[in-house]
Amino acid sequence: MIGTILFVGLVVLIQMAGQVCLKRGLNSLPQTAIQGAGDIVRFLLMVFRLRYVQIALLLWGTWYLLYLTVLHKFDISKSFPLNSLDLLLILLVSRFYLREILPWPRWVGAALICTGVVLVASS
Repeated sequence: MIGTILFVGLVVLIQMAGQVCLKRGLNSLPQTAIQGAGDIVRFLLMVFRLRYVQIALLLWGTWYLLYLTVLHKFDISKSFPLNSLDLLLILLVSRFYLREILPWPRWVGAALICTGVVLVASS
């Protein structure tokens, strides 16, 4: 059981790191208005050239391969709820690394979700 939680925890960390890298990369872009198909293509070309976005895609590819292992080896009813723990990790990284301001209801909601995850995982 501990090995399962640690492995799924690693998978969740990789997924969360991909989210943070994507956000960091997108934060470096100027605010632009997208009005047509040409604007979308130009925007996507800018996005995919960003190093942090490339790292995010690499992390998500790794996450996907590892998550295939999780789904193959473990009960989905226990492993899938553990993915919800990335919400708490994202909140912590958003607050302390990205310097976002987070209202208290968001923290309470995350605590309730984490409580549910513990209940599901321990049953």
